[in-house]
Amino acid sequence: MMPAVMPVTEWLDNRNPPAEAALFLKLRKALGWSRPKLARRLGVDQGTLGRWERGDIPEGRGTHLAALELLERIVADEASAAAKRPRRKA
Repeated sequence: MMPAVMPVTEWLDNRNPPAEAALFLKLRKALGWSRPKLARRLGVDQGTLGRWERGDIPEGRGTHLAALELLERIVADEASAAAKRPRRKA
């Protein structure tokens, strides 16, 4: 089950790199995606995504925040698609 996700801009009021790193990792794990798969979807290098997940975020991190907002939309889209799929009987 996908976790409920609040808008990144609300969650990251203080633009805290360790919190941003934790959110990247949490959302990637919620999707069940590998780092290479998510890096491809976000259009960044795997090393870059790895640094973001460790909290190694450069001072001018506009790209990082844009990628985090895109990841949030991907999670929301996946959750919406999952909710529309018929459930299998046990």
